[in-house]
Amino acid sequence: MKTKNIVTVLAIVFLVLIIGFILFGGLIQNPSATSDKIKLGYIGPLTGDAAILGIEASQAIQLAVDEINSTGGIDGKQIQLIVEDDQYDAAKSLTAYNKLVNQDGVETIIMSTYGGFLL
Repeated sequence: MKTKNIVTVLAIVFLVLIIGFILFGGLIQNPSATSDKIKLGYIGPLTGDAAILGIEASQAIQLAVDEINSTGGIDGKQIQLIVEDDQYDAAKSLTAYNKLVNQDGVETIIMSTYGGFLL
């Protein structure tokens, strides 16, 4: 039970940091910021042996996104969370990253595990 609470708190802290970056960094200088949605990507293990790490984190992030959206979003823009399963596999993390960036147009990505980006 303690691990679940820690994961939830960490996920919310990461989301707050990312939103801060969007507000005070990337969004201000980004020409694509004229979109009506802010796309936020998440890559983590949702299936397999490490699924507990990704499922709880993605649910916590979605909870925070829903709360922010219910109060009007950020500068009137709703956040759209796009979740990808990497099964804690580096090759699948890279595939998920490429999909989020090239197909979905996500500019900010949260990863709950480090194994996926240490290629």
